[in-house]
Amino acid sequence: MVIISIIALLHTLLVVGHKHPRPDFGTYPHGNPFVPGTFGYPDAAFYHGTYWLFHADYPQRKGNRYIDAYSSRDLKNWRHRRVLSLNVFSWATLSSSIVSVSTAKRGNQYYLYFNTVDRLENSTCSIGIGVSSRPQGPYRDALGTHLLQTERTLGNPGGTSIITDDNGQSYLYYIDGFYVQVAKLTEDMVHIDTANALDLKSSSLNVPIYGGIKVFKREDTYYMMYRRAPTPGISNPEALELYFESGTDAFPEILYATSKSVDSGFSEMSARILWRDDALATEFGQATVINVHGTDIWYIVCARKFVSDDLWAEPSMSGLALDPMYFEPNATIRPVLMTVYDNFDNELHDRAIWTEYWANYSTVTTDPNDDFTTAVDFSRLAWGDGDGRSMLSGNFGDLWCQVHIAILDCEYELQPGSYAHAGLVFRVENPLISGYTAPQDDFEGYYAGIQIKPKRVILGLVKNGTWTELKSAKLGKKFNVSDWNLLAVQATWKAIQVFVGDRETPKIRVENGEYLVGQVGLRAYNTPAKFDNFWVFPGGRGVASPHHHGS
Repeated sequence: MVIISIIALLHTLLVVGHKHPRPDFGTYPHGNPFVPGTFGYPDAAFYHGTYWLFHADYPQRKGNRYIDAYSSRDLKNWRHRRVLSLNVFSWATLSSSIVSVSTAKRGNQYYLYFNTVDRLENSTCSIGIGVSSRPQGPYRDALGTHLLQTERTLGNPGGTSIITDDNGQSYLYYIDGFYVQVAKLTEDMVHIDTANALDLKSSSLNVPIYGGIKVFKREDTYYMMYRRAPTPGISNPEALELYFESGTDAFPEILYATSKSVDSGFSEMSARILWRDDALATEFGQATVINVHGTDIWYIVCARKFVSDDLWAEPSMSGLALDPMYFEPNATIRPVLMTVYDNFDNELHDRAIWTEYWANYSTVTTDPNDDFTTAVDFSRLAWGDGDGRSMLSGNFGDLWCQVHIAILDCEYELQPGSYAHAGLVFRVENPLISGYTAPQDDFEGYYAGIQIKPKRVILGLVKNGTWTELKSAKLGKKFNVSDWNLLAVQATWKAIQVFVGDRETPKIRVENGEYLVGQVGLRAYNTPAKFDNFWVFPGGRGVASPHHHGS
């Protein structure tokens, strides 16, 4: 079993007299992806003081016959388990593959409703049910056959969602073709209540849905989240098929619709809450929600396809991301703001999202007696025997980016005048110029760094292997070797500002348009350096920041 530790940006709030932790991470997410892997269609629940995330691996073309779960009591430390195997379902063929999952509980029994597709017979989806007396399983076949079969259109993997209303009646929402249907479940949770059948058409959301739904209730409003590929003004099924077959760049996005009743139909006036962002993510799997027990604190969880060189490479989804989700007074949901945060506390997570260039990577535990850190903090340690960099996949234009840095040596010079420094690279068009044999200025983009000898902050750019300093500013006597210092960059179109020590007053302001978009990352030049609490926010807004390292 794997233990994955995730340190939140803000401390967990513990409420006196409340027996469960109440994690409130303010306006900031965990480090995303908070669980690396190949996920597609997760679902979440809160059972007996523990948060559960059930999921199936995404690459269905290669086959997936298992459902896994991650459990946590505080949304920070997650424990991995394998909870269901398709091998115990006699009706499933050897070519059956699990695509999506939804969870429910009634009495002392726990249920997993899952969609399977047959990789050899591609026209239908089957919905199966697993049951267990424990949320961690193992789950056995509840029926001995599938609950029902649905139409599969143009590779649409389908999806299910279970909701139990306040009166105890449970409903199964499921995708049939491109559209959503709903049915009442019997009290045993494993049969359709045909005696009290609903008018399915009136309960359908009449928009094309491409895999993944989640139905939940907040206060007196019901919400249906769904995954949709943008289809500009197309509603005719035949036209939709031609649209998808044309190879259009229809990157899926997450929308939602609302209703005042669980079985009276959802509004066709839908709103987007997650969509393609060329800086961070190009595609999303099914979205689910986590409501912190006993509060009105909500998070959205989904698999993201993070920006990479090959948009169509498998695995398509590269990790589960968790972001705060906020409701307006009129019950609408604000668009979700995606950010990237990493405190480097998990090497498996770090190696999944960072690429090293001339840098040796390791994690180190910081001094628990240090006023600026805690015993559970870790840092990225880059040994700069020349020019060491660690790059994050992405395509950022306007941005706010910050990190805490501790320079460990300021005496070494690679050549006269090339003093040691460390900092942030951003808008990097080329992370490594081919043909270079020595690690020195072998990228193309901007760089902002802190020097301790002399004490200054520098901003410049590298183009064709040549460094050009744009501006520098002196730093005070308080900046010393091994001390943690905040470094932040704000880039808005051609305007670039650099902050040191605080986020209010820039040390450097320049106008330069040599690079307008590119990757971000860390750099250590001629020195070993520690980095902690890296954070990037697309859009260039100088928003408030995680409270850490005293800044």
